[in-house]
Amino acid sequence: LHFGIWYYQGWSIVDTSSQGLVVLESCHDYPEYMTVDTNWKAARAFSIISLVLGGIVLIFGLCTGCIRPNNNSGSGDIGKFAALSYLICCFSQGMSLLLLDSNACNNNVMVGEVEKAYPNLDFGESCDMSSGAKSVISASVFWFAACLAALRSPSLGEEERRVDGDDEMDPSRITEPLL
Repeated sequence: LHFGIWYYQGWSIVDTSSQGLVVLESCHDYPEYMTVDTNWKAARAFSIISLVLGGIVLIFGLCTGCIRPNNNSGSGDIGKFAALSYLICCFSQGMSLLLLDSNACNNNVMVGEVEKAYPNLDFGESCDMSSGAKSVISASVFWFAACLAALRSPSLGEEERRVDGDDEMDPSRITEPLL
């Protein structure tokens, strides 16, 4: 059995006229009798926060290339805001792993129902990390790397640095790319 934050993976046996019995694998909503505890609710909330904030940060990041703040404004604040947003996404993404310490993994009523119906089947007492949880871990690492990159990047309004402090700008001595 595979349990997720919003759905679980289930199987159905369908009798078709052309192919006979067919096993279908699909995602299903959790039944009404399944209790969603606080860790599970927190995992759901953090997954929504990381998805929505991550989308906003993506759109903001795409638009900042077109924004050139005036010299009086704090252009370094944009990089700090992006770094903070990436850090919040990293935290939220990682906190969605609270699902592993919820009723989806511990005291799962659905596992008990299946074990009653099929006594020969034996399910383990704990959850294993599937590809979704491993993707959450890698996404958290990438959000943190984006945070560090945003902190290290030069601010948007920063002028090109002159190598020797000359008033004359020599194009061969520019230290940053022109964008």
